[in-house]
Amino acid sequence: MKNNLFIIAQNGWRVIGLSFASFLFFYLLDFDFLATLAFFFTLFLLFIYRNPERQIATHDAKSILAPVDGIVKKIESLEDSEYAYMIEVESSYSDVGILRVPADAKVIEASLTKGSRLAKYSPLFEKLNESAYVVFQNAEGKKIAITHRLKRSIVPLDIDLHKDEQIASSARYGYMMDGVSYIYLESDVRISVTVGQKLEAAQTLLAYSS
Repeated sequence: MKNNLFIIAQNGWRVIGLSFASFLFFYLLDFDFLATLAFFFTLFLLFIYRNPERQIATHDAKSILAPVDGIVKKIESLEDSEYAYMIEVESSYSDVGILRVPADAKVIEASLTKGSRLAKYSPLFEKLNESAYVVFQNAEGKKIAITHRLKRSIVPLDIDLHKDEQIASSARYGYMMDGVSYIYLESDVRISVTVGQKLEAAQTLLAYSS
């Protein structure tokens, strides 16, 4: 994943290939309607699996960048927790699905839990849906914990991280299509985003260590 520099994410190669093969099959058999459907579905897959290069927002060691594309839905102050803030970001099929490291950091924890893909409004969404939990520690010693949870995605969640790995800011570390990310930050950080703001991974400054 970290070396996935192609314009199309590797996660989509197989399904895109199958969709394009279906288009050719139907086209050669003169099944025009099915060929048209397969053609446009292939274009849709090329769009949702796009893997653009990103210009990192800042190289400041105190900066924490957005790890995911999406809309900020909630910002909460936490009590009786290791973390002081939680930022909820919701991603859809129109967002780039590539997940990126928010700072030059060491991987403290990384786990992936397979599960269902219930709608976000389901009371079992948080308990049953497929999710990943990662914790980074940046050069300032600040921990950044992130929970990624799928909604009704057609694509599995993918994480490529290993404990104690040192990894550069903005490096690709996974793929999530149509999901919710909960980003937990410690105290002594200044939140740089607002509810309703559109985030772009590696290009939006999420917070800044005091």
